[in-house]
Amino acid sequence: MLQFDQEKPIGNLYKITTKLGSGSFGEVFKGINIETNEIVAIKWESQEAQMPQIKHEFSILSEIQGNGIPKVYWFGQWEDKTVMVMELLGYNLEQLFNLVNRKFELKTMLMLIDQMLDIISLLHSKGYLYRDIKPENFLMGMNKKYNTIYIIDFGLSKKYKDKKTGEHIPYKENKGLIGTARYVSVNTHLGIEQSRRDDMESLGYLWLYFLKGSLPWQGLDVKNREEKYELIKTIKQTITIEDLCNGLPNEFLKYFQHCRSLKFDEEPDYKRFKMLFRDLFFKLDFIWDYLFNWIEQLQQEQIQSNIHTKNSKNSLSSLKEGSLNLKTDEEDEIQEKIQFKIGGDSSTNLKNVKPIINIDKLISKPNLFESIFK
Repeated sequence: MLQFDQEKPIGNLYKITTKLGSGSFGEVFKGINIETNEIVAIKWESQEAQMPQIKHEFSILSEIQGNGIPKVYWFGQWEDKTVMVMELLGYNLEQLFNLVNRKFELKTMLMLIDQMLDIISLLHSKGYLYRDIKPENFLMGMNKKYNTIYIIDFGLSKKYKDKKTGEHIPYKENKGLIGTARYVSVNTHLGIEQSRRDDMESLGYLWLYFLKGSLPWQGLDVKNREEKYELIKTIKQTITIEDLCNGLPNEFLKYFQHCRSLKFDEEPDYKRFKMLFRDLFFKLDFIWDYLFNWIEQLQQEQIQSNIHTKNSKNSLSSLKEGSLNLKTDEEDEIQEKIQFKIGGDSSTNLKNVKPIINIDKLISKPNLFESIFK
């Protein structure tokens, strides 16, 4: 474990408060800006790391700032470490998926898809491929940004075109598998150099995973990783797109047909599918209220957290008075305070719904973050 003097603020501005997780690169902490009291994430690695990632990640983040990209507040060398101070985010999609019994409804998925397409389009427009699509790398924002999805971890990201000339990287074969086998494209399995089409196909697999609860190539009975990768490739090659998208709206079939028809250096039609999925959303009479599947569950967690905190205080107070009696309307009183703010009658003003969720209070277990920063 890397050692650090927590009494000495990083960059004379950021102080560590809690450890969030660790991985092969180093460690991640929750911290605070001692001047503004803003809560931040602090990520660091040893300056002697054999495969340094943070400097590479910072160089990318500094180029692609925009919606869905975490803000970087500070980067530099501090003592014997390379440090990056970033915007603190909430739960990742895998954690939220588990929270709602591993199934996202179509309404939730379509609201996420709209933002995911924007994020990948932004990344590609800056000349980068992501190459690491997976649930753990998409996180929801905190508090007022609870409805914004972010992408993190650019360790596998790569330039696909020259910034000055705009020249695309050359087509190559016999490349190793980069990314998570469950979500990589068929061409990646075949050893073909990745391009924009591969990020798009991987996104599609991610969406199917959330909508169906699993993918056809999960849970394979194999002896080793090589055998697993080979079998996943075979299933992806042999299963038809129609079977893959069975039970889902036709828009998903069209999306996969588009992704697999793209040439190596061809630009995906982001806008077409953004509009296609939006049209589907409103065709199904959904309301764009950002009431994702997990909102109610997180509300209940906050209710219980507040009850526990308040009961603990009351218990201490009661003990001093020699009594353990609590108010019987405690839960109703707390629930009223964190219910949805709805303008007027809730049945006619659903578009004004804004959940009050202090996610910062919910994220109190360090193990929740360990998968995020590995």
